[in-house]
Amino acid sequence: MSKQKGSRFVWPNEAVLTLFDLWPDNMYGFRGVQKNTHIYKDMANSLKDFGRSHVEVKQKMENIKKKYRVELAKVRPSGGTPSTWEYFERVAILMQGSQAVDVHPTDSTDNAYRSKHKNYSIILIN
Repeated sequence: MSKQKGSRFVWPNEAVLTLFDLWPDNMYGFRGVQKNTHIYKDMANSLKDFGRSHVEVKQKMENIKKKYRVELAKVRPSGGTPSTWEYFERVAILMQGSQAVDVHPTDSTDNAYRSKHKNYSIILIN
């Protein structure tokens, strides 16, 4: 079960990893001008064991992208010092080709992630 920090939901690692698994399947649906509420609702339904609403799913995804941008800004000026954020490499792969963040991960980032997560398939968006 989740822990509460004040009134804020703290996402357990398993819920975050499930969200990461759902993200690529819905990546193309987020592109375009239409409302995405139905996509967030579908993702929330897949996360029903964690009791998350579509609003919480949307906010978590926005927070992850924001955290990624902050971490990426730290990594770029340092000339490749790796991020210590546990989800950095996974989010880097999710963000490849996305207009949500200005990122083009290096082959070393991609290869490092793939070597750790051999069963994860990468979705590239052109």
